[in-house]
Amino acid sequence: MHCLPRTFRGAWALTSSWTSQARRFGASGVVNTLTDYVVFMLLTRIFSIPLNRVWTAKLVSGGLAMVVSFLLNRRWVFASWGVGCAGQVTRFLVTTISGSWGIQLGLTQLFSSVWPIPGLLGFAALRQVGVPALAPGIVTEAAAIKTAAFALATCASMAWNFVLYRAWVFRDSF
Repeated sequence: MHCLPRTFRGAWALTSSWTSQARRFGASGVVNTLTDYVVFMLLTRIFSIPLNRVWTAKLVSGGLAMVVSFLLNRRWVFASWGVGCAGQVTRFLVTTISGSWGIQLGLTQLFSSVWPIPGLLGFAALRQVGVPALAPGIVTEAAAIKTAAFALATCASMAWNFVLYRAWVFRDSF
């Protein structure tokens, strides 16, 4: 712990503030993820985007989710009311773009077209219990593949984002 720079030491303490922030981060993540997912699925459906091009929809949906994420994280999760916004915006964009358009974009594409096994397994499980028959135009193999890819990529980027938001982006607020 002491090998970290002094400015980071306090950010890593497991306090009630840390756990409270983690809970709020999780809740804001649900809002961000729903925004991202709904826009992603609508774009792929409306524009009939094939699995090998889903990154185009993810680029747009991720950008919109970034705006929502910054507002929620700055004000509610990390309570950065009086801290200068310009530096936070820059650090936030570096962190979030690397997470959303680096980690998420790459993993979404990987799990959609290169290695779609998680989505195929999910669809097979849904088919076993009859879910596709209930909504045949909605619960499809392609939708299951995209959903699994989206979920796996989101989990990876959320871990990345929380650590960097707390240690670097909004560190001045606590």
